[in-house]
Amino acid sequence: MLTSIVGNSETFTYADSFPSMEAWMTSKEVMKSEAGQALEKELNAVAKCSSNTLHESNES
Repeated sequence: MLTSIVGNSETFTYADSFPSMEAWMTSKEVMKSEAGQALEKELNAVAKCSSNTLHESNES
């Protein structure tokens, strides 16, 4: 469960979660591939952030 600490919590928020450091590292390696770089390019094209937020995460 995410609890907003700072910022507007009434907007869309995207957060990743991984079950382990190994899973996170695997995702980083995949993003280095040609397909991963193409995906990153598309995400960067639409991800315009004019502000940020801080959340606290608790297991639910």
